[in-house]
Amino acid sequence: MADSVHTLVDHLFRRESARLSASLVRALGVRYFDLAEECVHEALLAALETWSFNGIPDEPAAWLARVAKNRALDAIRHKRVQVDHATRVQYELQQRLDAQAPVSEHEFDDQLLMIFACCHPRLTEDTRIALTLKTCCGFSVNEIAGALLSKPATIAQRIVRAKRTLLDEQIELAIPSESERAVRLDSVLRTLYLMFNEGYASHEGDAHIRRDLLEDAMRLLAMVTSSRSHSSPSAHALLALMFFQLARVSARLDDAGSILLLEEQDRSKWDRDMINAGFTELQLAREGATIPTAYHFEAAIAATHVSAPTFADTDWRAICDLYDALMELRDTPIVRLNRAVAIAHAFGPEEGLRAHANVSKDNRIAQYHLFHAVRGELYRRLGRHEDAIASFDEAIARTRSTAERQLLQRKRSRCNPT
Repeated sequence: MADSVHTLVDHLFRRESARLSASLVRALGVRYFDLAEECVHEALLAALETWSFNGIPDEPAAWLARVAKNRALDAIRHKRVQVDHATRVQYELQQRLDAQAPVSEHEFDDQLLMIFACCHPRLTEDTRIALTLKTCCGFSVNEIAGALLSKPATIAQRIVRAKRTLLDEQIELAIPSESERAVRLDSVLRTLYLMFNEGYASHEGDAHIRRDLLEDAMRLLAMVTSSRSHSSPSAHALLALMFFQLARVSARLDDAGSILLLEEQDRSKWDRDMINAGFTELQLAREGATIPTAYHFEAAIAATHVSAPTFADTDWRAICDLYDALMELRDTPIVRLNRAVAIAHAFGPEEGLRAHANVSKDNRIAQYHLFHAVRGELYRRLGRHEDAIASFDEAIARTRSTAERQLLQRKRSRCNPT
């Protein structure tokens, strides 16, 4: 019983905590970010204690919502929350967290509204992204640092500053005006992009793939694309990318949970319905775009992969061309690293290593384990096994993902320094 309770609570923490926090903050006000998170965490702790003795309730998510709401109501009664119209706030808490009403595909739920609120133009780009991932998506500071190639201490400071700015500016939770929408939408899309990426390849822990994040990111993005006032070609392109990536998830791990590289995957396990949905979204993205966005090119790269019947049939030169175009719009260390991989497949490991040398000019990338892993693989393919082992060791030391560490150790074992 105890193991099943811990497993369920961990699942609910990952899946429900951000939604519950968003509902509480919308009712209490943005100044009470920390209190909302505290109420949700107390509800999760109560679940661990209560369910172990009394059994798991029929609707555990609703149980958590009710306990979190009661914790917030207690805070109001004990004057920890200084709000006007306390009766209205209590009514909103009752409505939001008790009803658990489904959201229409044409409406935005509290979590998406919170994302728009946090992506405020008065905050710097990286600050609003960090705040949104922490508050609205349930990311840990380490996960945010991994996603943004930054240090955990730096991320923690950004989040504190962002909350202080929201409080000082008295920013309310609301859909932005038409004049502000475009600025916020770009940050919203980037947040959902990073949220999906963390689900696709988690930066830490035992679960390499987190379906809760994958499904949540796609659910929220689908709300954006179905809205007349918020949909955009870039949103459709991002949704296409997500469909293409999610289509391959079932083939990315073996029965033991070990990572299967692209060349090792059984392509018959790829979800063709999702691939078709991706091409539909990509067509919508192309029809509405006067100028392609970075998401258009990333989706096109993913489309090239899913169109190849075998790994050997992959059009790597076309992928290199797409990465060149992508770099004109988003010249980041990650894009440069992925381009180096494509160049190695298209033109050989020597050319790939030259492209990899250009990536190292950005100091942030040295913290990223895949930077060292790619270099190790290129060295291995060139027969430079001692250099490959050193690079794989560096990569192993920098990853917090169990599955990634096992993959790197497997690659390292293939090197023969003699």
